[in-house]
Order: sequence, then C-alpha cells, then structure tokens
Amino acid sequence: MTQDAVSLFEKRVADFFGAPYGIAVDCCTHGIELCLRYVNADYVTLPCHTALSVLLLVDKKMKLNWEWKDEIWEGHYELGSTKIHDAAVLWEPNAYLPGTLMVISFQSTKHLDLARGGMILADDKAAFDTLKKMSYSPFVGQRAHRKLCIKTAHGDSPSHLRGQNLHQLDTTEWPPMEYHYHMSPQIAELGLANLSSAIGRRPREYHIFDWPNLAEEEITSARTVIDFYGLHG
Repeated sequence: MTQDAVSLFEKRVADFFGAPYGIAVDCCTHGIELCLRYVNADYVTLPCHTALSVLLLVDKKMKLNWEWKDEIWEGHYELGSTKIHDAAVLWEPNAYLPGTLMVISFQSTKHLDLARGGMILADDKAAFDTLKKMSYSPFVGQRAHRKLCIKTAHGDSPSHLRGQNLHQLDTTEWPPMEYHYHMSPQIAELGLANLSSAIGRRPREYHIFDWPNLAEEEITSARTVIDFYGLHG
C-alpha cells in the first residue's frame, strides 16, 4: 500500500461529486477544522440539529464566535457565510457546489462505510495545495531537516555547522505547524475497493431529526458526548 492509493481515491471520489479536487482526511470533523483554519474563520452559525462533534470543535476547541441558526437542511449546510459546508451525509453524483469547501464523511454510519475517514472537496488549486499540506503532521515535512540537525550535532555534517546545539540552529525554513489529519493508505485502499459498490447503491435518506436539537440539550457528561457523536465522524 502506498500514498498513490490516497491520491487515486481522492480523484475518484472528487470525480463522483463533480469536484476538481479532493483532500482525504482521517475524519469529517477534522476536515471541517482544517477548512475553518484555512479561511481564518472567526464567526460561524450552526443549525440546531447537527453533530455534537462540530459544536465541540467550534465552541471548545477553536473557541470561535458562533450562534445557533434555526435551519432546515438536507444533505449539507454552510457554517455561517464561510463557504464551508458540512456534507457528512451527502452522497449524490455531481453534488459539489462550485466555490465552496464541502466536507464529506466515510464514518461507519455513512453510505461509503470505511469506519473512519472523510474528504474535503474543492475547486481552488491553492486551497487544495494548502489544505493537503495542512493535513499532514509537521514531522512529515520536518523529518529530513531534523535528521540533518541531529547529524550536525554529532559531527556528521558540513564543518561550519558541526557541533552546534539543536536549539542554536536556524529553523526559519522549517514548515509551519500542521495537523496529523491525513488519511492512511490502508483506509484509501479500502475506499477504492468499496467505491464502485457504493456508487451503485441507493444511499440512505437522512432527516435533520436524526440529530438531536443541541440548542435544547445540556452537555453534562462524557456519556452525552458518546451518545451524540455517532452520526458524524
């Protein structure tokens, strides 16, 4: 299994939805987080009926300004006016909306069930390049540089760097902090193996009342989180 499986899975899913680009991630909620960070969002609205994981992301993790929106949605909804769409349950050919970032899910309750995983759909090459880079751990990009630094500290390096402490080295060329949110090749291989079957089957129909009205709920315990988490991923 190689990273080529991820690229191929991204292309085939993006083609199905009619999007020029796909960025495979480890889960839909993380995909939404990457998009919110990419556009530097500071305010969003959330429908009252949505996944608890999105509420916790916006309110607790990212600490964004937000408010409820009494909205009836089907297939996907936009987070405020960010052009970011939570499309976790969407499965429809050519359903991509141009000019948006749509995030779909492959969690175990979804039409294409891979147990985990998601994908960001986009039509902007700059967004694709940046979000793809953001989805990887900083150690992916920094490993080669860090290896050089370690060699430097032990003398196996150019003479002008030899013997310097790691903390004394110039790290201005190190990539910025990124996120360990990429999809594994194993999950992508599973997706490729099951994609044709998923395309050939009629998808489940969801209704907003499949999700609790979070505006009326009191999130008081870990049990509450577990009970509400399942429909997203």
